Amino acid sequence: MKKDLSVFVIIAGLFISVLIVGNQIVKKNRIIHEKSESITNLLTENKQYKRTSGKQAMIIRIITVSANELKNSNDTLLDVIDDLKIRLKDVTSISQTVTQTNLNLQLPLHDSTIIVYDTIHKQYVTDTLKTFEFEDEYIDVIGVIDLRNDSALLAYDSWDKTTIVLNKEKRRHWWKIWKKRKLVQTITNENPRNTIVYSRYVEISK
Repeated sequence: MKKDLSVFVIIAGLFISVLIVGNQIVKKNRIIHEKSESITNLLTENKQYKRTSGKQAMIIRIITVSANELKNSNDTLLDVIDDLKIRLKDVTSISQTVTQTNLNLQLPLHDSTIIVYDTIHKQYVTDTLKTFEFEDEYIDVIGVIDLRNDSALLAYDSWDKTTIVLNKEKRRHWWKIWKKRKLVQTITNENPRNTIVYSRYVEISK
């Protein structure tokens, strides 16, 4: 009886040891997979959607990597950090957003009379230039077409306001209420002519 009990204890001990080792292997593989996924996700596409107001918004997963992992990835962010004269070990997070301005305008031309100095005849003369202009809440465009010199002058001013919110991602399934929600970055802008093409948020773990 004691012999059977000893055998049972040994087998149980071996079984528990196998479970512990197996769990450690699984945990280690998961960590390796997450690290690999983090580096890969540095270039992952982001999710776009429309706000209640109809303006564009984008959701970006927050990526966490170590300084060495970022360095080994040869990411272009390293060039920006170096250009800013900031040491990588002093960086806690990096956010990068790319926007594109789409502007298609058809404007009427107006005659504008100016006075110029004629260097040949050494006197002031009047000249007529074609001009155009446009202004709204977000942009200001002024242009001058000089047919005499086959040239054009364009002044373009634009403004935009970008809002960035760090928040927990929404749960997709109610039965995963026990699962810890990851942080995401939600970014939006106000100028309807500017499109958020790409954005990312990288957190440097210490």
